[in-house]
Amino acid sequence: MSRASFLSGSSFGELRIWQNENSFDLDDSDRLNRVNDIRSIDSLVDFFITASDDERVRYWDIFSENTIKKSNEHFRKLRSVLIINDSFCLVGYEKALSFLSLSKLEEKKKISDSNLGEVRSMKLLSEDKLVLIGSSNNRISVLSLENENITSFIKTEMEINALDSLNRNTIVSGCESSDGKKDICSYYLNEKNQLVKNRSAFVDKELTSVKIINSTFLVFGMKDNYLEAWDLVSVDARKISTDGKIYSIEVLDNNRFITGDDEGIISFWNKENLEILNTVSSSGKIYALKNVDFEFRTNNSISNIFNQTLTSDIQLTTNRDTSFDHLQSTKQTTDPIDLFSDIELIISLLKSKSDLNDCLTNCSGHGQCKLAKDFKFICECFENYAGSNCALNTLPCWSNPCLNNGTCINNLTDSSYTCDCQRDFYFGKNCEFKKDVCANETCSKNGYCYDENNKAKCQCFSKYNGEKCEIESDELKIIKNVISVSSIIAIIIIVVTYLSFILCDLSTNCIKHRIVNRIF
Repeated sequence: MSRASFLSGSSFGELRIWQNENSFDLDDSDRLNRVNDIRSIDSLVDFFITASDDERVRYWDIFSENTIKKSNEHFRKLRSVLIINDSFCLVGYEKALSFLSLSKLEEKKKISDSNLGEVRSMKLLSEDKLVLIGSSNNRISVLSLENENITSFIKTEMEINALDSLNRNTIVSGCESSDGKKDICSYYLNEKNQLVKNRSAFVDKELTSVKIINSTFLVFGMKDNYLEAWDLVSVDARKISTDGKIYSIEVLDNNRFITGDDEGIISFWNKENLEILNTVSSSGKIYALKNVDFEFRTNNSISNIFNQTLTSDIQLTTNRDTSFDHLQSTKQTTDPIDLFSDIELIISLLKSKSDLNDCLTNCSGHGQCKLAKDFKFICECFENYAGSNCALNTLPCWSNPCLNNGTCINNLTDSSYTCDCQRDFYFGKNCEFKKDVCANETCSKNGYCYDENNKAKCQCFSKYNGEKCEIESDELKIIKNVISVSSIIAIIIIVVTYLSFILCDLSTNCIKHRIVNRIF
């Protein structure tokens, strides 16, 4: 089993760092009593931040004796924190968002919006420089990091306690269907960065947590003792019974994910068969789980828990997209060599003239920088990435092959993709063909049909109007009446004239006949 580390935060104010089943309790010396629920955790490199019910944000510096800093400002109904880059974090609370500096936690900008309600969840789309914000006010908002303003939102008709995203084409959260039933929905961002509802599956309760495991399925918890799995396509989700309500979910490694419930139990799950591998006990409701790359040995102070060692298997890995230049280090060992005692290794590293920074920046944020032979650093790519610098995404949907706002679905079993075309108006492998909406529209034969926003519209000829060009104008009616009267008069004249000719012919014939009779 691989070694993996993660943080957990509970309703008892307990903050722990775990390496598989082993844990160490991180205590805030500034708090005499743990009465503040830890609602949210985010991490980057050698620090992480937390949001708790005392309405303050805390900064934890792993490698410093000064383990905690806390914000001077109080943020009413604080529920969510998100690290934007190594200089700023975003805080979500009641009807507002605040950008704080790291590590001083000083407020740099506040965005007030009464429509936000209580911010419950936030997700960073680093490549698009956007933040998705779920709130109690039944909507998901889109925050642009470029202009630092909310640019759009979509109404969901239910409180958004949790949301997650794989990329701009796969975003998931709770929603409500048109008939008032509770669903889980997938969305995508169109070219204007507006959220568009895509697919949904029926669920009968509000979501408490959700996590996309990979491009083929996600798992989520609700206000009952079930974990549910959805393949992003079916209209129903698969239910798996649990011992408690799932409040948090996090991907741990390539084979496992973890869940935290209201009984203080953290469960390790197998991704393939969705079975529990083992469990560990904490305390309170586990509101927050966060995967980190630290390693530690128990029974050490917090300042030296992460006093890592170096070996020939030095590994460095990135934690955020390189567009924000975030780097995180993980140093693994099977035969520990103390960093400060093994001077020869340090000297060898320095003499090798290896450009470690070049390796870190050139793994594109999608791979691990590893020390190979002769102090040569190479990139070991994450799943679905390839190339010497891990810049090549191997997922079929990465090239955005689906046209006309079609949603791309990765079929990882055969490395293919399927395009879900928009509202059946488009068809073809890549949604490249558009259906003729005018095929069955004649416009009453008084106009011609054209396509407007995927709807058949009629352009009427002169002197016709109406949605289907079925209405004649008064002018046309008068013209038709005049034509009708004129036609009748003309017919009468023609008939009278014709009859006159006939009468004349008859009269002539009669006169001729009388003359002949007289002669004889």
